[in-house]
Amino acid sequence: MYIFSYTNVYILSKIKGVIKMQMQGTISQWGNGKAVRIPKKYLDFLGLEENDAVEISLSENTIMIKPTEHKPKSLKELFQGYEGDYKCTEWDTGVPVGREIL
Repeated sequence: MYIFSYTNVYILSKIKGVIKMQMQGTISQWGNGKAVRIPKKYLDFLGLEENDAVEISLSENTIMIKPTEHKPKSLKELFQGYEGDYKCTEWDTGVPVGREIL
């Protein structure tokens, strides 16, 4: 699979089962920081949306941005599929060590 678009310099190639995408971009001012725009095709490919958490790392002369593990966006999503029966219980936190109010 090869897709070339010279207007935006997207390169998507599949070699030996590995998908590789490349593009050229520019660093822009964004508030007090700098930003690089990520093409929608890349975000769609990774299943990312605005405000999703990503991990940014630096290794030698390469900046890598990758999705973090999926975190639920709501309580409903967090407990989706939960069918257990939770019962609250008390637990011992030990003896007071300061000026706790008992």
